[in-house]
Amino acid sequence: MTRLKELFRKIDYEFYLFAFLMLDLVARCPLEVNPWMTPNYILNFDQGFSTRLLIGSVVKFFFPDFVTGRQLFQFVFVALTLLNLLVAVLCGRVLRMYRNETRGVIYVLMAYLASPAALTYLVTQENMGRLEIYLLILTLVQIVVLLRVKNVFVKYALVLLLSGACCMIHQIYIFMFFPLVFVCGVYNVFEAKNKKKELIVGGLVFVLIGAFFLYLQLFSSINLNSISAVKAYIETRTDYAYLDDNIYYEYFAQLKEHWTNFWIRDLTYNLRHTVVTLIFLLPLFGFIVSIWKKAYRCCKEKRIKWMFTLMQLSNLAMLPVWLIMVDWERYIAVHIILEFGMILILLYKRNSYMITAVKQTAAGVEKHMFLYLLFLLFLFTLDKLDARCYQPYIVDYLANIVKMFLPG
Repeated sequence: MTRLKELFRKIDYEFYLFAFLMLDLVARCPLEVNPWMTPNYILNFDQGFSTRLLIGSVVKFFFPDFVTGRQLFQFVFVALTLLNLLVAVLCGRVLRMYRNETRGVIYVLMAYLASPAALTYLVTQENMGRLEIYLLILTLVQIVVLLRVKNVFVKYALVLLLSGACCMIHQIYIFMFFPLVFVCGVYNVFEAKNKKKELIVGGLVFVLIGAFFLYLQLFSSINLNSISAVKAYIETRTDYAYLDDNIYYEYFAQLKEHWTNFWIRDLTYNLRHTVVTLIFLLPLFGFIVSIWKKAYRCCKEKRIKWMFTLMQLSNLAMLPVWLIMVDWERYIAVHIILEFGMILILLYKRNSYMITAVKQTAAGVEKHMFLYLLFLLFLFTLDKLDARCYQPYIVDYLANIVKMFLPG
């Protein structure tokens, strides 16, 4: 019994976090993958060497002949479970580092877990099966590699391999999650004993990742040259529903068509609903900004202030996605994930200024605990950030009010 207690003490934070994440997943999870995603799980490297084919190749490895809709759901659910486990282990590690002064870290984590950008934003009806699941998993693995692996060549070889895999899952990775990997690499340069070596090897790897992304964008394609050919192949591999529009716009359409048929057409809708969503998220943004403001205020080193600024500017990498694609609410979720991710990375790195900021945040929370609990309750009552289905009911009502002041 003593050994069991000692073992549990070593994994208690991870256990509780994983249990919470899995309960949240099971409670919210729809029982089928969004049919929009079906081609991304069926098309594979047999159809060429291009982006959005890697996950289909993994699915084919496990289901070489035929895959049913139920098996697709099982595949996605296992991936979500793996993501929950990885997040629980990483966050548990940070909590354990501050076991004797953990309250501030807990308050920060609770704000994220209660927020509409919590991991279950990936299991809404619209988002179930989105490729961000796998991008997040591989991004977190890269963060672990950058934080834990000491050998410079091994470290960046793994980053190159994993980032390349992310690009083959979905090219949006470069704009969504690669910035988190990049700033973590830059922070490594700050701390490295051999800064020149770290800078040269890391810089070369990041250039190669960018070059690989450009290659996939400009020169790769699938060898099925028509929508009917793609549909015929899909129907030999699955009995699950799919959408013709997904096939066309993800594998055949030009950028101009995306711009015209989606971005311009949906601009007014997206603007009014996004404005309302952002208004609802103002308390969460205020909480995040207050942490960074405290870190800036107590920071006395210019190079660390520059690092903090670079971290915030990395959010601008998402700008092309906002200007080309239309699932704006998903992108808000990514921004929130990046902000909390950077705070946790700095805590793991034992950045004294972020530690001070989190301690000051804890003091403020405990001084106004009732308001903090109301804040958590408010966040938890909001729907998770979806692809296109913005906060319903009261949000739709408020959106109609906002609409009266917008053109269109």
